[in-house]
Amino acid sequence: MGDFTFDDDRGALLIFFQALAEKSNLREYITSINFAIAKQYLALDEIEKSWAFAMTAAKAVQSPSDLALRREISEVMLEIGKYNTSSPTISSSTLV
Repeated sequence: MGDFTFDDDRGALLIFFQALAEKSNLREYITSINFAIAKQYLALDEIEKSWAFAMTAAKAVQSPSDLALRREISEVMLEIGKYNTSSPTISSSTLV
């Protein structure tokens, strides 16, 4: 999914939420949109929201061919975990 929002994190969130609403019935978009939202919230230091959307993205990844995306999501979740002392423990089953 391309990011055409440049450096406007709040504007990006609006676009991503609109895309999520429009593509909510298409599983192939759910993971990437939730992951993009998680990264935007991380950029805004909204750690709990970032964690929630990263978890949704991690749960939505189904295809074994999505290994690169799974790895990216895992890396962001590890980064979020550094800042979020109240997040649930990250288990090996959550990460790739």
